[in-house]
Amino acid sequence: MSVRLAALFLVAALTVGARGNAVFLRYLSVELSSAPPFSAELDGDAMVINHLDSSAACYTGWSDPRRPQPGDRILAIRDGKGRGGPIRGLFDYGAYLKPVNAEEPWTMTVGRNGPGGLQEVVLNMLPAVRLHWDLIEWLARLAVDLYLPFLAIATGLLVGWLRSGDDPACLAALLFFSLSLTIGLDVSQFAPYWRDVALLVRVTAVHFLPFLVFMFFTRFPKPSPIGQAAPWLTPVFFVETLASAGVGLVEAFAAHHSFAAFGGFSRNLASVGLALDRLGVVFTAGAAIMIAIALVSVVLNAAGASSIDERRRLRIIATGAIVGLLPAAAL
Repeated sequence: MSVRLAALFLVAALTVGARGNAVFLRYLSVELSSAPPFSAELDGDAMVINHLDSSAACYTGWSDPRRPQPGDRILAIRDGKGRGGPIRGLFDYGAYLKPVNAEEPWTMTVGRNGPGGLQEVVLNMLPAVRLHWDLIEWLARLAVDLYLPFLAIATGLLVGWLRSGDDPACLAALLFFSLSLTIGLDVSQFAPYWRDVALLVRVTAVHFLPFLVFMFFTRFPKPSPIGQAAPWLTPVFFVETLASAGVGLVEAFAAHHSFAAFGGFSRNLASVGLALDRLGVVFTAGAAIMIAIALVSVVLNAAGASSIDERRRLRIIATGAIVGLLPAAAL
């Protein structure tokens, strides 16, 4: 077995492991058959409740005025058996929320703004809401969690295995593996250590996907006129991708392990004029340009085809690329 093929199999194994773990947790794990009646997002250096489902069944008849409120900062979570603790990062949030179930009450400590400033309030939470999906929700979730990711993985494996010595084929395999990892994958509730590996793989895939798209479609099925006229684009975009991935990895690992570290990282960047939101705009623009060049390359190759059969084949490739990549460019 060649080194290249072994590397592709390793990437495939990590991809299948991450996607398979996510599918198990969502559809087969008893622990995740329910959910709290609120959603939260990372805001600064804390998880903050941004939506409350006050119509959820578990709220019926609940007269406790100290129920969760939008804007509450989640400080600690303990399940019905007292397991849990302070929420120091996204991994803590995922791990401590995971055993909360629809049978036992649990407690959540929040920081709430009051007349005297931020006050800690201990909320006695009712059991979580058992998940119920209708047919449309089932089909949509299965498509996002199972069908599309594993179709991409299977395609990548087939292409990489059959044509491991071909550069465009290897690029296509890596592209498909990366694509499968960008579709709705949350690793915060994975087991310790494995969650770090899965986070590394997911963040790297997200940031390298536009570059892989650019590399593939400026070389397949034949070298793009844009790539030939401006060969310097490849090293420029590679450096931009490395910078984007580096910042993204530090940001992701800081947020998952320590909100304090995440806040410090954000403040340090802002102090030198590189606020995370501004960097995000720059990196997103770079990714959009890479995808746009890839699309234009496909169209130019199709327009410049020398024979009817080649034009027909390239038009099919162009149509598929535009349909598949325009949503990515928009996002």
